[in-house]
Amino acid sequence: MTNFQSFLLMIGVLFIPIIAIVLVDYYIIRRKHYNVSAILEKQNKMYWYTKGFNLHVYVSYIVGAVFAYYFTYVHPLATGATILAFLFTGVLHVSLTKLSQLSIPYSKGIDKNA
Repeated sequence: MTNFQSFLLMIGVLFIPIIAIVLVDYYIIRRKHYNVSAILEKQNKMYWYTKGFNLHVYVSYIVGAVFAYYFTYVHPLATGATILAFLFTGVLHVSLTKLSQLSIPYSKGIDKNA
């Protein structure tokens, strides 16, 4: 039973940053607007980023996962690391998105000039 609980805790640590990135990207960055045809069509490269990889999302995830892991296993917090890791990863993702020059449809998302 201890191994199963450790497994569930590790799954939680790894999925907190993913959930934060997905929710922040959809609700804050893109403001509930995705161009579905651009995602499905191969000609339109709006969501292609850097050779098919959105590098700042990977950076946000890795830093958020390390943050969650640290405050779950290495230096556990009395309140837990879930909310703190979620907020940290979300803020990091918004910050990196705002600083990057990626081809995000800024008319519906974060203002490029802000």
